[in-house]
Amino acid sequence: MDFMEGKNRILLVISSERDWQKPTDAALKIASEKSANLHILYILEETGISYLDRLNETEFLSKKTSSDLTQALIREKRQSAYAAVEKIIELANRKNISVKSTVIAGDIIDLTEKYAKEPPANEIIISWSEESYLKKFFKGDLIERLRKTTNIPVIAITD
Repeated sequence: MDFMEGKNRILLVISSERDWQKPTDAALKIASEKSANLHILYILEETGISYLDRLNETEFLSKKTSSDLTQALIREKRQSAYAAVEKIIELANRKNISVKSTVIAGDIIDLTEKYAKEPPANEIIISWSEESYLKKFFKGDLIERLRKTTNIPVIAITD
């Protein structure tokens, strides 16, 4: 179904590094209860890609091999993303929920902030897994950062 003007908007944020099924179930339930539009934001995080770049820097792999592996990884992540989004759209259509989707590569915080603001989302539902102490120390807690920067309620669904 197409997005309907004037309805609440729920932003479902899914990462290529996390589970999508649990947050999808929660988002569909809330969207159905509130008669809200659902915007699926599937973010292709570059975690695996940065590992390949580091291997290239250490000259463990040739530049050609590293480039080929990086392109293959990006293709695989995109294919998985589009397959997941199609399944979510099908589930939303069964519940008569208006849905829109975006698949994009980049930083999860930056992209969530951008897509939460225009048009403003009423809620953000995000897949979340416990972050390591070092990651929290250097980058901060993902959920807390989103809550502070967007001023939109964030519902974190654990993997």
